[in-house]
Formats: sequence, structure tokens, C-alpha cells
Amino acid sequence: MSHRRRRRDPVDVATRVRRWTKGQATSTSLVGRLRAAWPDVVGADAARQTLIVRCSRAGVVAVACASGAWAQELNLRGDRILAELGRAVTGAELTGIRFVIGDHVMPEESGPKRQEPVTPSADDLALAETETPALADDALRGLLVRARAAQIALERQNSLQKANNRGRRSRPG
Repeated sequence: MSHRRRRRDPVDVATRVRRWTKGQATSTSLVGRLRAAWPDVVGADAARQTLIVRCSRAGVVAVACASGAWAQELNLRGDRILAELGRAVTGAELTGIRFVIGDHVMPEESGPKRQEPVTPSADDLALAETETPALADDALRGLLVRARAAQIALERQNSLQKANNRGRRSRPG
């Protein structure tokens, strides 16, 4: 005889969402308020390398660090950090702080890094001019020439970067 669990009563969506978000950090939750105060307490560099992951019922704050070096550095300042964090977050009864090496990716501060745009040289523009076919619309052709010139410049920049990387790997030392 197989034992299959039966669902007792249907649970409404609002209750499910409340259960799911119970452990999530919002701006009004204790973890959310701790995260908001964190950069002011430890500084911008340390804040980029760490993330407060939880605060236990006993008041112990768990902080994930990007590396062991950051965990050790912050652990040395742990008492001072805990005191400042307790002052910064009103109503928080903090009793301890733990720094662990995080096995996850730290959130990016402002999204993915953008590549700087390349500026085509006069030679790139001349080459693009010869490669772009004649069109009835001169404005459209001008845009296509500029786009092709930028592509040529980017290809040249990438090939130079690859050559430099190969040169670094082949050097002894």
C-alpha cells in the first residue's frame, strides 16, 4: 500500500506568497534594514565584497564574504562592526556577528560592466566608406559607414588585446 500525501485544504495565493516571502529580506525586515546600514558601517569596498545573509532569532548576524581574506579582515573588526551596526539599526538586538566565505556570487552594484565605446580612426572611416554600397538615402548610408568603421576599430582593438594576452603567457616568469 503506497502512502500518498493528500493536500488538506486549498491555500490561497496571498498566504503562499506570505509564507514564501517570510524569509526574504525586504526594506522593512530586520535583514533589509541591516543591509541598508551595512555600507555606512563597513565602508563601500567591504560592502561590495560582502552580503548580510541572515540574522538569527538570537541576534547573530551572518555575513557572506567574497573571500577568506575579507572574512578574516572583518572578523578582526567584528566587535566594532557589531556595535556600530546595532547603533545604526534601531530596535535591533544584536548579540554576535559571523563572517563566512560565501559560495555564491555577490550582487553587482550597478549592473553589468559596460565596455567603453571605440573611436574609429580616419583610416577606419575610409575603409568603411569603400566597403559600404551606394544607397539612395545618404543619411542611412552615413550611419552604415559609421557603424562599419566602429566595427573595424573594435575588431582591431580585440585582435591587439588577444596578441598582448598571448605575449604575456609566453614570457617566462
